[in-house]
Amino acid sequence: MASPVTSHAAPHKTFLCHTTITQLAQPTNNTASNGIKQGLFSAKTRIFKIYFTFPCLIGFARIFRQIRLRATFSYRCRQFRTNAVLYKRTAMLYDIPMKPKTLEELNIQRRHTCCFTGHRSIEVGNDFKPRLIEFINLLYTKYGVDTFVAGGAMGFDTMAATAVLRAKKVHNIPIRLLLILPCPNQGERYSLYDRFFYDLAKVRADYIEYVSDHYYNGCMHRRNRRMVELSALCVCYLTQDTGGTKYTVDYATKCGLKVINLAKARGGA
Repeated sequence: MASPVTSHAAPHKTFLCHTTITQLAQPTNNTASNGIKQGLFSAKTRIFKIYFTFPCLIGFARIFRQIRLRATFSYRCRQFRTNAVLYKRTAMLYDIPMKPKTLEELNIQRRHTCCFTGHRSIEVGNDFKPRLIEFINLLYTKYGVDTFVAGGAMGFDTMAATAVLRAKKVHNIPIRLLLILPCPNQGERYSLYDRFFYDLAKVRADYIEYVSDHYYNGCMHRRNRRMVELSALCVCYLTQDTGGTKYTVDYATKCGLKVINLAKARGGA
């Protein structure tokens, strides 16, 4: 009985030894391949970090810059509103002359008055506003235009209003800015950028008039007609055959006003 057990035990040990040697030999190759794989994985990880981490940082920097700009514009808008309230209270306390409540107090002459009208979205270069400032100065020095009327809309209207204020300060000329607005809540839906310049024009304007106490469908056209009726010259930026600017220019031509289209003058130049 002992011999069969002994005869079967030796092959079993030989098989175990062969299997153990084979298993010990295999991990060496696996370790090398795993090292190569880990090296490739680490290289891919570094490439991923280079190509994806930096764009993310740039994106976060841009978002932070936009937030900072919006906060700055919001602060300046609140500052202008606060200054307007303080100016009103100080004027009432120390009897400082307030803005005139009627046009008769300004003694406006129509033949020396110019109105602005233009599109809300215009494509102009960085040199357009400085040239507009010089054009306003030319209108005063050569043609005697001392009163400028704007409607407070986004785009060309607000740009023209701020250009009048800038020309008044830079060239030290006694020109006046009148704002004929459709309703008191005109700028509620403006962006922070547009609302900043809109509030700036309202604070520094010489006269503000609202054609209506609330918004309705025809208040914009009513505002445009009022601007034309106060003026003898219409300076526009017209590139489209439809819209409020076209309506205002047609009405000005009908009323006999001289019309200067800066878009055509700029294109011709």
